[in-house]
This record gives sequence, C-alpha cells and structure tokens, in this order.
Amino acid sequence: MCSGSYDQTIRILDIETTKQLNIFKGHSNYVRTVKYGPNILLNLILSGSYDNSVRLWDIRSGQQIQLFNGHLNTISSVEYSPFTTKNNIGNSNVICSGSFDNTIRFWDIRSNKNELYLIKGHNPYYGITCVKFIKLKKVDIYDWSLCYSATNGPLYIYILARKVSDFFFFQKSFFIFLSLIFHNAIVTMKKYKLGITWLHYSNIMHAISS
Repeated sequence: MCSGSYDQTIRILDIETTKQLNIFKGHSNYVRTVKYGPNILLNLILSGSYDNSVRLWDIRSGQQIQLFNGHLNTISSVEYSPFTTKNNIGNSNVICSGSFDNTIRFWDIRSNKNELYLIKGHNPYYGITCVKFIKLKKVDIYDWSLCYSATNGPLYIYILARKVSDFFFFQKSFFIFLSLIFHNAIVTMKKYKLGITWLHYSNIMHAISS
C-alpha cells in the first residue's frame, strides 16, 4: 500500500504486517495524491503536492527520478495515461496531473521539460479536483476520454480527440468530487457524502446518493 501525508512524505506499507517498507522524501509541502504505475511501470509512483509539483519515484531505489514543474497551485490528482504502446494498454510514457490552478497537464516521464499538452478547465474561477481516464463504448471512435471535476462541483467528460471547447456537462452538484473510479460506470467520492453516478454510455446520467 502507498500513502501520501501531511508530513510531506510518501510511504509504502505492507498491508499484512503493517510494517513500513520504504519512505520517499522530497516534497516541500503536504502530499495530496499518489498513484502506483500500471503494467511495466509498476515500480514507479507518481505524487502530487501542495508545493505545486508532480514527482516520479522509483520504488526499487527509493529515489526521485523526475520532477515536473509548471502548475501554479496545488496538485489535486495524478494519473498514468492508458494510451496504447505496442498494443499494450497503459504502457505509454505519458502522465497527467490536475491542479487547483484550473489546468490539466500532460507530461512525458522520460523528460522533465515543459508539459506535452495543457487543458484548461471549463470555468476559470474553479480548480480541478480529480481526473480519470475512461473509455465510453458509444464514442469508441475517439478511444479514451478524460473525466474530471472542479471545485464548483460539476463532472465533465473531455473527448481527447476533439477540441478543448467540447465538453459533456452531466451534473450540477453542491458537493465537491474528490475521487473518480471507472468500471462500466463512474463512481465518485464526494466531500462529506458518497455519490454513485452511473453513466450508461449515453447523455443520460442517473445519480444515486447515500
């Protein structure tokens, strides 16, 4: 298990013994988000922090191997791209990060130079709270899409093959989405309450709140 903390560290813990296996230090402010790598990137951890940086760590060496600067505010969410390389989904070198600066930025993990691509959020007055790649069956001509939410509550889906201005706006909410999980539906964790939102591959959305 991997955790990020207000003590500015990232720790790997054994869930059976509860013992700490490794600790990563480098962030200069609270660590808000962490993510294990997929497939052949399993030995990597992504992290985002209140210090406005995204960092890439090697689990085996315990060392930071990349630092991505460019965001102007807290990093709220990090994701590895599911793009296909040599017919292996999730094997690309592209990552993305969402920030309270109202941008989503794409980076190449082989280089810490400027971002590959930048998406601005739908409303310039609100920051990005979470991002998640999803694949919608009814629009598979565009392959992967990006689902994200902002501090004003709505959930957006951005078709990556289209222009930046094309959004699908599904839901108004007075609650802030903190996390997104995709499995034939979009499952969202809201601040102070759980919201389960089902997306049936159409423009119709049904929401269930507990």
